[in-house]
Amino acid sequence: MTKRERIERYKIVSPLAANGVPFEAIDTLLRQAKSYHTWTERLCNDTEVDENGKAWRHNPYNGTRHKTPNRGAGLERSFADFAKRYGVTITTQGDPRGCVVRLTLPDGREFGLG
Repeated sequence: MTKRERIERYKIVSPLAANGVPFEAIDTLLRQAKSYHTWTERLCNDTEVDENGKAWRHNPYNGTRHKTPNRGAGLERSFADFAKRYGVTITTQGDPRGCVVRLTLPDGREFGLG
């Protein structure tokens, strides 16, 4: 972890810890935000989710597609549980060029995750 990454992490961890969120939960949230970012990158490249919620990965070499776990749905449920448990607002968006997970504290401060 670089110095810049440590500073950015502290800017997120400190206010959440001050609001009573345990460090383990914060660490889990940050890991899940990175995983969600990876998921949105896959959705832009070689994965699609059908109308039934099943995810499929495309093989560009032979045109076949393979079933893959829909990680996005599970992560979104986890974000909703975190938000409900700790009284924060978490929003997601599917464009991986920026922050895909945003956390808003009850006092209005907003942080980009992932």
